Amino acid sequence: MSLQRTNNVGITNVPIVESRFFGTATNVEDYLKQVGKNGYDTIVKQATHKADFVGRPPLILGGNPATGGDCWWCYSHSSYYGEVSEPIITNDES
Repeated sequence: MSLQRTNNVGITNVPIVESRFFGTATNVEDYLKQVGKNGYDTIVKQATHKADFVGRPPLILGGNPATGGDCWWCYSHSSYYGEVSEPIITNDES
């Protein structure tokens, strides 16, 4: 994780305002610990289907809790939703 590497070499104050994870192999709890070192109120969202073979298995992959899905054999990444960001991103100084 590049954020972890950045924090470990002493670089903090990385202005991450919001992070979204959909069926990610990233462990979101570990990510929260790292992003907490930056001093910002970062919003972190994650969605993991009950049958997600990338986001759910612990140790090897994400190890994230399920946030939805009712069956173990049904799996579809198409059930994840995402928001489209604004075409122009500005900061507070512009």
